[in-house]
Amino acid sequence: TATATATALDDVCCKFSRNQLTVLTGESGAGKTTLLRVLLGFLPVQSGHITALDRHEHPLAPSQGCAGWLPQRPLMIFGTVADNLRLANPDADMHSLRAAARQADALGFIEALPNGFETMVGERGTLLSGGQIKRLALARVLLRDPDVLCLDEPTANLDPGSAHRIAQTIRRCAANRIVIVATHDPALVRQADQILHIENARVENIVFPKDAAA
Repeated sequence: TATATATALDDVCCKFSRNQLTVLTGESGAGKTTLLRVLLGFLPVQSGHITALDRHEHPLAPSQGCAGWLPQRPLMIFGTVADNLRLANPDADMHSLRAAARQADALGFIEALPNGFETMVGERGTLLSGGQIKRLALARVLLRDPDVLCLDEPTANLDPGSAHRIAQTIRRCAANRIVIVATHDPALVRQADQILHIENARVENIVFPKDAAA
């Protein structure tokens, strides 16, 4: 459960559940990214509170949970695919790298590269496509096996095929974790279990599409 007020948000009250994909919609500047940053602890809560509960509704200390963050423009370092993945876990073995890549729908394209996981990605990932960078960045986040996964415009600036593939992958990532996505992409909105529409720094509407469909 999260109740928070920050400089760019006012009177926000919402709940995020495990096994649920929540999509944040709204115009640019409405407060979607701000809400993600508040939930992740990047921005302070000026009033109200954020509470994490386990499956038995018992409060969790901040150290007991793990959150993952995928920004709109993920950073790739000059190095190999494996180097970029291990930014999340320097001690990860190849089995762990492959498992995270598979979960992010990235294993196929990685193995098709000239040197697989040892392929150089170029400065800022210039040797990879936009969709490949997004999937590689998602694999890097998943390498930490986060309980909460927050993504900011993960399909922005991708061709329709790549965007659809990323949307399907994010839907699968909601298994046994909380996934919250800020997006303008209708394909991602259609995947949502919960939609929070943010307007004028407030959550104006909460929709549960699958309940409505039932």
